Amino acid sequence: MKFIMLTLLLLSNLTATYFLFSVSTYGISMVDIISIVIVLYALYATVWKGEPIALPPFPIISWFLGMTLAVVLSSAIPILSSNGEMQVQWIKTTLHYIYVLVIGFAIVASNFSVNDIYKAYRVHIFLSLLVSAFGIYQLFARAFNLPFAWITMSTNTNLARGMDFKEWGQLSLSYGAFFRATSIFSEPSSFAGYTSQILSLLFVSLSYKFRAFIGSKILWWSIVVVNIVGLLLAFSLTGLLLSVVLLLTYLLYHRKFSLRGIVIFGLVLPFLLVVADNIILFYTETSVLELFVQRVGGIYSIFFGGTTQTTGGESFFGRLETMIRGFWIWVEYPITGFGLGCVYLFDRVNQITYIDSTFFTVLAEMGVIGMFFFIGLYAVMFRYLFFTMRSQFQSVALSPESQSLLSIIPYLFIAQVAILFTTSFFVTFWIYQTFGLIVSVIIAVYSETGIPLQKVYIMAEPLQIRFYRNIKRLSNSQTNSEIL
Repeated sequence: MKFIMLTLLLLSNLTATYFLFSVSTYGISMVDIISIVIVLYALYATVWKGEPIALPPFPIISWFLGMTLAVVLSSAIPILSSNGEMQVQWIKTTLHYIYVLVIGFAIVASNFSVNDIYKAYRVHIFLSLLVSAFGIYQLFARAFNLPFAWITMSTNTNLARGMDFKEWGQLSLSYGAFFRATSIFSEPSSFAGYTSQILSLLFVSLSYKFRAFIGSKILWWSIVVVNIVGLLLAFSLTGLLLSVVLLLTYLLYHRKFSLRGIVIFGLVLPFLLVVADNIILFYTETSVLELFVQRVGGIYSIFFGGTTQTTGGESFFGRLETMIRGFWIWVEYPITGFGLGCVYLFDRVNQITYIDSTFFTVLAEMGVIGMFFFIGLYAVMFRYLFFTMRSQFQSVALSPESQSLLSIIPYLFIAQVAILFTTSFFVTFWIYQTFGLIVSVIIAVYSETGIPLQKVYIMAEPLQIRFYRNIKRLSNSQTNSEIL
């Protein structure tokens, strides 16, 4: 039951932009449904059955409470502005923040075991074979007008930001006959981020004698190859940045790793990229590797005053502009920010509906108070994952499943930090689900190894005991009245 819930949660995140129906301007997707199921299960476990909630071995809850305080304080400008639309927007965004935060805590309160989490990630990694293969198929489908070349999405959510459409297709720029791959995602950067994270989960195998998550070498290499090709076809700077960051994390974090595995992969990667690029060149007359060189080189040249042009449709400078705009909003409202969710109301003339960075979004909307708690939250987590955790479990005998899970959570964390620099995700499921999963892994390993953790009870007495006792009392009173 718990394994199925967690598996469905990971899978539903892949289709978060596919809305089943809408409530006003909020689109309901499968991730909402599964998340609510987990919240209900957490209530069942902690309230009905009276199970305790294990607290993480670092003060993450205090920082979340501080960040929530910053959210509340960000209401200052909306309240003082007397702008009804702004106040309503702050209320809606704050309620959504509480909603996704509760889901993160519900994941922890569900007390997933090591086995539950391990099996869920196995399925997640296995599924990437199909997801990335579909992204590769789209290269040919879009070039030759085959079925499922494009996927249509629909929602009413965008109406709230002044966008007058209810349906849109996947976003993908073309260069000749080459269209950037999206797979089942809404745009290429999401697909690239997904493939990068899958690859990082697989690479932990290079540090152990056992093969984490995927036992078969043939299957392991198949998943690696398909995801690398998918990452290439996405043609995403976000994916490139994330891959470099995760690779550096691997080299710096692991004290021991398989030199033979690194050498083999180092030889296979260039060969694979060249072969894949030549196949793409044959069918589309476009070299993705040359596009990458032109794109990165052009950005560097323009950034430092050169004349070399980057690729068409480059989003880097547009994203940078929104970040700079977020900084100047913070300069005007430095303490509490402009108000959570209210940035799009600040500058409608220039139509900046959001800021392309979570860090600058927090700075602009929640001010220095919000930024302090947001950075503090990540600093506490970083210190534990990269320093404290290593020493705590160094002399503890761990199962292969526990070792695998402890090895991947630093990558899940670093991937989130890297992505938050280039996307605005503060009030989304992904941040709080990831935190919930990381904390759940730590608590589950503590439980498996017998290391004690502080626990709290929501109910002094399980509700089911109270319920059945009252039923018994009612039954006895009815029996006594019948006797009288």
